This record gives sequence, C-alpha cells and structure tokens, in this order.
Amino acid sequence: MRVLEAAGGNRTRAAAIMGIDRRTLYRMVERFNITLTNDDEQSGAPSN
Repeated sequence: MRVLEAAGGNRTRAAAIMGIDRRTLYRMVERFNITLTNDDEQSGAPSN
C-alpha cells in the first residue's frame, strides 16, 4: 500500500518500483483482500 501511495495511485508505476509485473500486483491485491478505491484506479486519468 505504501508503494501504491508513493506512486500516486498509479498501479503500473507501483509495480515497476517493486520490480514486479502489473498483473502480479493485481493478484497480490486480490490475494490479500486489499480494497482499492476508484481514486486509485483513476489516478492520473481525467475524471468523467
């Protein structure tokens, strides 16, 4: 969670910082029952 916060919610960047694939990050989120907010999902993307 700290890395994701440090990456401003950018999952691709967080995965790169940890040296893992983005898909692996998603699997870890699911495995450890981490709830990601929509803000995390939309970080860096324009809001609709």
